[in-house]
Amino acid sequence: MLEAMDALVEKGISHIALINGSEKLMASKQRLQIYLQGLKQNNIQHDERLIQSSDLSKDGNQEAMRPAAIIIFNDYLDLDGIVIAKKNNLVIN
Repeated sequence: MLEAMDALVEKGISHIALINGSEKLMASKQRLQIYLQGLKQNNIQHDERLIQSSDLSKDGNQEAMRPAAIIIFNDYLDLDGIVIAKKNNLVIN
């Protein structure tokens, strides 16, 4: 995740959101900490509005995906993200 964030910052993107899994999952807690570390390493101010959680359902995933650049929780969520991005004519890097 840190490498993905660094790559986005190198492209000039600093408005980076995290779409995470359920707040109850240990993996979600770990990813949140890594996301916050990545923001700090890249001197990006933490904005709570850019952190979304999904119940990992298709509806929950679609509701969570609204920002300009995102980091996604896992491959399963990523698949829905690709479909949603294509529907909305968004660029996938």
